[in-house]
Amino acid sequence: MIQRKNKSLIAVFCAALIFLSLLMIFFRVYNPILDIRQINSSIIISDKGGFDLSKDTLNFGMVTPGSSASRNIILENSYSFRIRVDIAPNWEMSRFLKKEVFYIERAENKTFTINAFVPEEIEHGNYTGTVLIKIRKDI
Repeated sequence: MIQRKNKSLIAVFCAALIFLSLLMIFFRVYNPILDIRQINSSIIISDKGGFDLSKDTLNFGMVTPGSSASRNIILENSYSFRIRVDIAPNWEMSRFLKKEVFYIERAENKTFTINAFVPEEIEHGNYTGTVLIKIRKDI
C-alpha cells in the first residue's frame, strides 16, 4: 500500500515537472526577448555623499551607509504593442538594487527611477556590476 502511494506521488511529481518544463518552453518560444541591454553600473560607499552625472552608465555616485541614491532611465516603446521591461542587477549591484518590472504602452516614452539602497553594515568601497534591461512583448 505504501509503495503504491509512493509510486503515485512520484508519477504526480514527474507530471508536474513535465508540465512546468513545457510551460517554460512555451513562454520562451512565444514571448522571446525583443531587446536586451547591459549597462555598466557602480556605487561608491563612503562617509560622504557625492553624485555622478554620467549618461552612458548607471552610476549612483558616493553614498553613505544606511542611505539611498536614485537614477532615472528613459525608455521609448517604438513597437506597435505594449512591452514589458525587466530590470535585473548582476554581480555586486544586486546587493543594492532590486529586480523590477515595468510596462510601457505602445508609442510611449517613460521615465523609470532605479533606487539603490545601501545597508548600514556594509564596508566602504567601490562596488561595480551591470544592470540588464530585457524587453519583451507584454502578453
